[in-house]
Amino acid sequence: MEVGIVGLPVSGKTTLFSTLTGQTPNGFGGGKIEVHRGIVKVPDSRLDKLTGIFNPKKQVNTTIEYIEVGGMDSDSGQKGFDSQFLQVLKRTDALCVVIRAFENE
Repeated sequence: MEVGIVGLPVSGKTTLFSTLTGQTPNGFGGGKIEVHRGIVKVPDSRLDKLTGIFNPKKQVNTTIEYIEVGGMDSDSGQKGFDSQFLQVLKRTDALCVVIRAFENE
């Protein structure tokens, strides 16, 4: 499963991405579309129990890929979204929109 993390600059996207994946990506630069990807294994105690019962050759946990997309800028003056931005998000299964709920001067 792929989850796209989007939002305006300085809204907390990178903080959320870092919390979910344990990775600390470098910042975004220059208003161009940049993507940070992180894959997280989903722990499942039911799978562990079934693996213990049936003893398969291999245990494969479900994974979630978080994709943080930069380049969404409210001050750019353009209407609509950049085509590169939409290309990245069109392959995701879900979107997580981060909305700034704090004052930022």
